[in-house]
Amino acid sequence: MVQFLPDVWGGSRLAPLLGGSVSDALFPIAWIMLPRTVLRIGWPRLTLPLLLSYELGTIGTYAWGLSIPPAWYLNMRLLSQLLMLAYLAEAVRLGGARTRIEKLWPIHAALGAFSLANIVFFAWWTFGSGGIGDTYTASQVLLRSPMALVMAAMGILLNQRSARQDRERGRLQQELAAAAEVQALLVPSQSKPGVESVYLPAAEVGGDFYQILDRADGSWILLIGDVSGKGLKAAMLVSVVIGAVRQGGESTPGGILAGLNRVLQAQTGGGFVTALCARLSADGVVTVANAGHLAPYVDGREAEVDTGLPLGVLPAAAYAETALTGSAFTFVTDGVVEAANAQGELFGFERTREMSRESAQAIAESARAWGQNDDITVVTVRRTK
Repeated sequence: MVQFLPDVWGGSRLAPLLGGSVSDALFPIAWIMLPRTVLRIGWPRLTLPLLLSYELGTIGTYAWGLSIPPAWYLNMRLLSQLLMLAYLAEAVRLGGARTRIEKLWPIHAALGAFSLANIVFFAWWTFGSGGIGDTYTASQVLLRSPMALVMAAMGILLNQRSARQDRERGRLQQELAAAAEVQALLVPSQSKPGVESVYLPAAEVGGDFYQILDRADGSWILLIGDVSGKGLKAAMLVSVVIGAVRQGGESTPGGILAGLNRVLQAQTGGGFVTALCARLSADGVVTVANAGHLAPYVDGREAEVDTGLPLGVLPAAAYAETALTGSAFTFVTDGVVEAANAQGELFGFERTREMSRESAQAIAESARAWGQNDDITVVTVRRTK
């Protein structure tokens, strides 16, 4: 009889049981690992049903009382298992990198072809031959068949869950990409003399925003804030804020925030928006109103300003205005002070205050290097007397 591999067990009656036990001990590992480690990184989905059919075909063969030579069965099981383990090892080594997974196509093809050959072989042996040589006993089959069925079922369930996770991951990636595009369109592309702004988005799109708007009297408005939440929902709420402030007729910081608060009452869906609005006049006076946002830094110190409720919390909220004087103004979002290093230590208010006279780029990069976990936005205004 032609064999795929030498009969490593010597052809004894103990060989089928030992070989099958070794193979079945490895199959659970493969069945559990395949859906997570292999199928989700590109293994042809057809191969899982093929392997399952191979197991079921083997069990069915014994259930009908047909014979299979132990050496053939053992050698095919071992070769199939070696191919699967080789593929698993390579897939783990690559770490699931889709850009390099094309290198595995020979193993893909070999494993799929061999699984198909198993089915063809057992179908031919079942219907075209009466069997040659020793056969497994019913007790040996009963010892191993339930394990194969259980592991196959586990593999299918895990594969289905992995497929759902893949679909959900794809949906989230599309949502985050759309949110990033929306947010990028809302960040001002131009600034003003003496004004420097830096926006560093986090890996997960957050809700930072800022706007610089001219007024007819020669003054200009700076609005900086943060929308609660992440992703596309936060980006869309930012677009509502920007649209409202661009179209609004209010010219004072308190009036602008009150108008935004009214607009956002039906938009936040249980969330809120923190914002700080500053009006910078041509004569050097800076007037600010604050809706639950971080206070600005003026000439190296944290300014004392009246702070109202975040936008979208209460419909009748009012926002007091505070006049500030100085030459160096720094506005930040909480992504700066809440940056955390590997030990969990925050960048904090003190470091932010100490750096507040430096450039917006220096402050933002320092916070990112410390450990960025949220959007970072810094706007600095430097005025010469």
